[in-house]
Amino acid sequence: MVFDAHGHPSRVLRVDEAFPVAPLGPEDVLVRFTASPVNPSDLNVVEGTYPLRPRAFPAVGGGEGVGEVVRFGARVDRRSLAGGDEETNAFADEDENGDAPIKVVPDVPFLGTWREFAVFPAASLRRVPARVPDELAAQMCVNLPTALRMLQDFADLGVDFEAAPNRERGEKTAATATENQKKTVVLNAPTSAVGRAAAQMCAARDVPVVCSLRARDTEGAWERDAAELRALGASLVVRDGVGNENGFRTRAASDFFQSAPPAVLALNGVGGASSAAMAGALAAAGVMVTYGGMARAPAHVPTGAAIFKNITASGFWLTRWSEAARRADAERSSVASDENDSGEISPESSTPERRLGANDENALRGARARMFRALVGMVDRRELAMPTRAVGFGGFLDALEARQGKVGAGKTALWTST
Repeated sequence: MVFDAHGHPSRVLRVDEAFPVAPLGPEDVLVRFTASPVNPSDLNVVEGTYPLRPRAFPAVGGGEGVGEVVRFGARVDRRSLAGGDEETNAFADEDENGDAPIKVVPDVPFLGTWREFAVFPAASLRRVPARVPDELAAQMCVNLPTALRMLQDFADLGVDFEAAPNRERGEKTAATATENQKKTVVLNAPTSAVGRAAAQMCAARDVPVVCSLRARDTEGAWERDAAELRALGASLVVRDGVGNENGFRTRAASDFFQSAPPAVLALNGVGGASSAAMAGALAAAGVMVTYGGMARAPAHVPTGAAIFKNITASGFWLTRWSEAARRADAERSSVASDENDSGEISPESSTPERRLGANDENALRGARARMFRALVGMVDRRELAMPTRAVGFGGFLDALEARQGKVGAGKTALWTST
């Protein structure tokens, strides 16, 4: 799927069956993509409204996906992939058997994943275990990391999200969470990929999560989605609206917040009145983190909440976090190389503080590797269900047009075999 200029995706995207595959260089890898999601940021790139732009036209859309290695260049092998050398033990069984495909995901933003075959530098791809289902692996570049980072880095929720849950998943009650000194999370856009992932990560660790769900085409559709969120572990589902439709002002919500642990973190993917309602529901000193703007309206904190409860607002962009983490890893490698000769310092970094500062390079060292290990662990423990609606090249544009402007349409993904 390529575009020759910025514009509305349904008008500028086109299928190009003759789009050339670059020659395989000595440090490159030939990849065959199997599944590539469609994220709001992907559409913003096509529109030209995203901070990242293609270097040249025609450009291939898509920033997230999973594929299999078809061929390595002469100077690289599986150890040249991000995670391929440092995570050797994680792939020992796969490499010994030799039957499993070498599965990879992009390790840098917006490589252009809406295609079947492509050649990339080996260093721009990250290896993931072949046992990870494609539907989940395809979302390990943007959606799952974004959910994990926001839960892990912005507030102390009383749990380490990068560690396995320390007890069997059981009944989620406000009393249980209070005893464990856990806090409550509120979020909007709960049926988006990020929202769905965050809700499940919380539920797996007995962290109460309140989902603010926007109106659907019908009341039945809203009830169906609310029931699904409760099945995934949501402690409470409220209506995302204003005035009398503000679900945070209902008796059910009031009773819940009185008995539940303090709500200290709000994840905002919508903006506008939705963000204001969530911010107003936070306890004193809570923080609202904005990662998206589906309503195309500014995110804001009510004046009273800002003044009297000291509610703060922040933002999160995974690309910026990843760049800082890569710089920290590069500096660690440089220091280790210089100082290992004297035998004074081990290349292994000590365990970092869990709450990462924006410029805390010590904490960021090794953070990306830990993050991917944590996500694979969640997959292995079956904590995450992230379904997609599969479309092929022939139905891709029709699928984009059909979901335009619709709330709760679900995650669409390009499956090259469809």
